[in-house]
Amino acid sequence: MQTQATDAAVTAAIVGVLSALPIINGDALIGAFAGAAVFALSSTDSVMWRKFAYMALSLLLGYLLGPDITEFLPFRSVTAGSFIVSALIVTATVMVIDRVRTLDLADLISRIRRGG
Repeated sequence: MQTQATDAAVTAAIVGVLSALPIINGDALIGAFAGAAVFALSSTDSVMWRKFAYMALSLLLGYLLGPDITEFLPFRSVTAGSFIVSALIVTATVMVIDRVRTLDLADLISRIRRGG
């Protein structure tokens, strides 16, 4: 029977091996993994498959977007940029989705028609 610690160790080992490959940006991968781990550990969602899916999405987006976001940061660390994107992107997306779910469309339209 696998434990969460075993899963974490296997995942960390895979990320470590992947970051050594020449076609992989190791700095971005390590930063994205750290951000995804922070997100997963701080997530209040108790459903494990959903938490894992969010972590995988966070890792992927952190890896892909981190180097681009680094251009807008006051420091030029791809690792830090990937960490920031990975830790925040899914949290922000889930917050927007929750806001849209609770949005009262009729009230919004009436406010727009009234001019504010």
